[in-house]
Amino acid sequence: IEPDPQLAARARRAAEGAGVHAHVKVAVAEALPFAAGTFDHVVSSLVFCSVTDQNLALGEIRRVLRPAGLLHMVEHVRPQARALASLAHRVTPYWSQIAHNCHLDRPTVETLRAAGWDVRILGRFGVFVQIEARLA
Repeated sequence: IEPDPQLAARARRAAEGAGVHAHVKVAVAEALPFAAGTFDHVVSSLVFCSVTDQNLALGEIRRVLRPAGLLHMVEHVRPQARALASLAHRVTPYWSQIAHNCHLDRPTVETLRAAGWDVRILGRFGVFVQIEARLA
């Protein structure tokens, strides 16, 4: 899914140009246009920094995943170093206005755990984290 119609069209063209069969739907993570229990896996790449409501989006992912399904994520999250976390917090109000609601200071891993997901960190790359999560 892609919430921006222009970016969705660009993604469709890129897939076609690469010979990849892809269905790109214009939608938001907080209201997924799929039936309950549709997917074994959900992949999210740099989405949770900009969704309006992380908990609502996680609820939607929970709804569309089958019972043993997995959520795979690559996200940038609030920096672990205190000074960088403070800087990210101060910059976020301005950055989010020019970067499609992107928040540099979201504690996405903690949000996942608080929402009842069993989170496994597969790797950290600066402020980026690779996550595999399943329903606890």
